[in-house]
Amino acid sequence: MSNWDRLLEGRVKVEIKGHDIERFLNISSKRNLLIEQVYQNQFLTTPHDFKEMKTVARKTKVRLKVKGRQGLPFFLFQNRKRKLLCIGLMMFAFILFVSSFYIWDISFIGNRRFTDDILSKYLESLSVHAGRKKSDIKCEDLEAEIRNTFSEITWVSVEIRGTRLIVNVKENEALTEIAELEKSPCDLVAGKRGIIKEVIVRNGFSCVKVGDIVEQGALLVDGTIPILDDAGNTVFLHETHADAEIIAETKHELVKKLALSRVEKVRTGEKRSGLYIRIFGYTIYLLPPSCSKLFWEFVIDQSQLCLLRNFYLPVYWGAVDAYEYGEYERFYTKEEVEKIGQRYLQEYKEKLSEKGVQILGNDGKIEGNESGWTITETLTVMENIAVEAKTSGKYEEN
Repeated sequence: MSNWDRLLEGRVKVEIKGHDIERFLNISSKRNLLIEQVYQNQFLTTPHDFKEMKTVARKTKVRLKVKGRQGLPFFLFQNRKRKLLCIGLMMFAFILFVSSFYIWDISFIGNRRFTDDILSKYLESLSVHAGRKKSDIKCEDLEAEIRNTFSEITWVSVEIRGTRLIVNVKENEALTEIAELEKSPCDLVAGKRGIIKEVIVRNGFSCVKVGDIVEQGALLVDGTIPILDDAGNTVFLHETHADAEIIAETKHELVKKLALSRVEKVRTGEKRSGLYIRIFGYTIYLLPPSCSKLFWEFVIDQSQLCLLRNFYLPVYWGAVDAYEYGEYERFYTKEEVEKIGQRYLQEYKEKLSEKGVQILGNDGKIEGNESGWTITETLTVMENIAVEAKTSGKYEEN
């Protein structure tokens, strides 16, 4: 029996005295009368079972004495003349009743690749969020939406328990589906300017060779293949889906601009601590007053009210620390700009490496003027520059 059931039903603390206590306990047990937390001739039972025990007590010649009462029924009886308290309890019960029709907590289970934040933002785009009416959420439709949007999720289950929306997902650990190859006719053209270093043609007619310098948009592999007769004459043109890797040495130009200065926050050392309460979207900070004209940064340790395991309410509270800080304008030094440029370049290199691009080298410069700083980086890389384009040839017969 849960603590919630004990609270609703109430408990009576009973003291037992006599010479035949063991017989009393045996008979009560056979009659399925509740006896719990037995300690030093005292135990707890329900109000209803206590009335039934009086007959057993007379039969076994033991005395029962009430030592205390606990639970909601006794609390209400003791405060039956307090009208404001009764009105408050009725309002609280009404709020609980109305709140039970809404979602106040969204939980995700089994997600690794997609974080809770990513999935939460996606659900918000579907108007599924805390405070949404439960009757407006169709679990089966939501499951289908998640599966269609996230191809890496192979299984999803959405269910509503109490005021919680629980999304249970299973992500595929490996690539299980091979993308269907595009079979429509196409050519391959240069996605950017470069010097051809390697040509690997699987399907189509190569139009370039190693050492050629090609401009962006130049034809690399022709998807229209001429079919010749024994005399060397073109019988017809066959359109195919060109497939090749055209590796070229190319340049990547990176430009990042910075202002001459930035605004920095510096804490003064002043701190205020207190409590934080948020109810139905309204926030209250219980903090000591401050006469400071500076800014305050709040750090909150938040908890949500949960009456039962799956019955959450839009009530949040916790400890809050407020740190005073000031703002001032600080000019960048050249060393700081260089570090920013290095970090920016490193992030870009990592993205290229993930795509399988080989980096040969880089050259950069930093320029400053009255309007700000300009960071310029030139990367020399080896990459596949072939991109698909509509074929220019047509099926023809002589």
